[in-house]
Amino acid sequence: MEKNYKISVNFSDGSFEIESTDFKWIERKEKEYLRKFGSLPPKKVRDSEAVGGKERTSVHFSKTLPPQLAINEFYKKYVSTIKSRPIIGVFLLYYLQKIKKQDEIETTDIQQCFKAVAYPNWNRLNITDILTRAKRRALVNYVNKQWSLTATGEDFVLNAISGK
Repeated sequence: MEKNYKISVNFSDGSFEIESTDFKWIERKEKEYLRKFGSLPPKKVRDSEAVGGKERTSVHFSKTLPPQLAINEFYKKYVSTIKSRPIIGVFLLYYLQKIKKQDEIETTDIQQCFKAVAYPNWNRLNITDILTRAKRRALVNYVNKQWSLTATGEDFVLNAISGK
């Protein structure tokens, strides 16, 4: 009976699984994918277990931004070079939703972020229009007067943050 090997890599914001009967291929692909995900924290835990004649290996690590990251630091590090207001709005939405763990995000919350980072003429911006343009690109959702990131929007921000 052939052994089937499986590696699961879990991020706080996503995961991937690799499964094959060739363990060396699995290890090569694991290294390749981990390299593609960019800078990873040094702590990595690898668990192996045999389940029903199959060996299962899991790698767990976290790729998140620190929760104490202030909006000004986040803006300066990741957003300040971006000129497109809808993209800036997506980044600010990411900040509120993923870093500050805010569940309900209204238009005024995004406007306060523009104010906090001292965006020029922040009080004259039409935030609804800015986020609606991001919605047309499938980066955000607007349901029950609450804004949220789509999976595409989250991937977009994470790719930009990691430098891809």
